[in-house]
Formats: sequence, C-alpha cells, structure tokens
Amino acid sequence: MSTYFEKHKAMLDKAIDACQKRYSWTGFTESPSSKLHGKVLPAEGERLFKEMLGCQFEIELPGQEGWVGDEISPFTNEPLGIHYPKVNIDKTFEAAKEAQKDWFGFAKIESKLGSTFATLPVSLSSLK
Repeated sequence: MSTYFEKHKAMLDKAIDACQKRYSWTGFTESPSSKLHGKVLPAEGERLFKEMLGCQFEIELPGQEGWVGDEISPFTNEPLGIHYPKVNIDKTFEAAKEAQKDWFGFAKIESKLGSTFATLPVSLSSLK
C-alpha cells in the first residue's frame, strides 16, 4: 500500500464516515481564531493574504493566453486585484487528456489517493 495513503488514511476514513452519516467535518481548521491558533498564525495568515492582493496568481497552465481578474471580496466588498491565468479551454483539456494517460497508469487507487492527500499540506503551506 502507498506510504502516502497509509499516512493519510485516518483522514480519508473520517471524511467517508462524515459523508455516510451526513455530519459536518473537515480535516483542516478553517477558523482564523486566535483562540484556536494563538496570536501568531492568524496575523501571519492576514499578512500573507495582503501580500497576494494586487498580484498575479502565478501558476503555469497549458493553453494560457493572458490574465483575467475583477474579483471582489465577499467579506470586504473591495476589489482584490488578483489576476488569474486565462486559458484556451480546448488546449487545456487537450493537455489534461494527455496527463490522464500517466494518471491512469497508477496500478492502485491507494497510490492515487495517497498522492492526492500528500499534496494538500504542501499546497496549503505554499501560500506562505
């Protein structure tokens, strides 16, 4: 069994249980409360958020043809000024179909789930 899968299996089991029994659950604390995280982490999160304002969301995507972004914050009703890649959808789907060939090559579902779970903490920490 995949090491990544084994490492994150408890989280998956809890998520499946929540779906089957229909209760609310998350594997990640969503509240920025200093009661949950102390004073440092919420302040750091706010600083990182402010650093992203007025910037381009840098991510390399197949079929990118420019930038878009007139997003308004639902919390402040202020423009965020963050711009996202605009893609040619046909080129993007073409690249996705090509990537699927490798993805479907994984022998076991545990490898797929394990690698997906392994990216979550990395993705969240990359926002720092």
